[in-house]
Amino acid sequence: MSPKGGVGKSTLAANLAVYLRAAERELPILTFSLDDDPFLEEMLAEEPASTEADDVGAALAAESFAKAVRPGRFGVHFVRSAPQLGDDEGPPQAGRLRRILRASGVRGLVVIDTKSDLDGWTQHALAAADLTVVPVKDQASLRGAVRVFETLEGWGRPRTRARVVISLVDGRIQFPNGGEASMQHVLRSGLARAGLPVFDSFVSRSPKVEALATNPDGATTSILEGAAGSVVDGQLRALARELRQRLDALDPEPVPTPEVRPPGAGAPRRPSGWRSTTP
Repeated sequence: MSPKGGVGKSTLAANLAVYLRAAERELPILTFSLDDDPFLEEMLAEEPASTEADDVGAALAAESFAKAVRPGRFGVHFVRSAPQLGDDEGPPQAGRLRRILRASGVRGLVVIDTKSDLDGWTQHALAAADLTVVPVKDQASLRGAVRVFETLEGWGRPRTRARVVISLVDGRIQFPNGGEASMQHVLRSGLARAGLPVFDSFVSRSPKVEALATNPDGATTSILEGAAGSVVDGQLRALARELRQRLDALDPEPVPTPEVRPPGAGAPRRPSGWRSTTP
């Protein structure tokens, strides 16, 4: 989540879902967007998304994702975005979105991409999430990150329930100031002054990655598939590991994963819990 647009929020959400699944092949992953941009389904759908399945708006209105979840590429499940998402006036702290996900039988990890504002369902996503990932790429998005943490703290949520990831860092930018200060150094210094927790991992800006979503073919390709072996590929692998470790540290018990049994050994045990993360 970030109140500032253009920080790589949707790219992070979609690709983290893919990398988290790649790291743990038996872990169920569901991702959906509260924005109207179809970026997620364009990356994950095996074929053009069928209109037979409910979109996010219909699922929220019905208070069930049962008819909306679709299998996607890389083993990641997704829900179609809604062209228009009705607002919700209920108090986010009441946990409506979390209750809907639980009642729908959603298991594993849930990655939610939000709008670039702090209204309505965005706040419900923040309230539902075990961990909020806040991308920061410049001074404006740093100020936006402060607003996100202030919102969570206003609900009594500790700062450990959110963490900043420095995103779209341009390594070519240097600031001569007695030494050579990089953009990442400037941002980390500003975040430290604000007292905001930050992932050690970061994500660089990359023309190669940008071309995976904007190209003459109109295709949207994951970084794991289209930029394997690149610097950003390694950064996202590291971020996915760090994110999973952070989620596990928030609860005495790790995120449950399905029990894998050999053929004929009976049905595998269904996991009893799930965690959600909100970029």
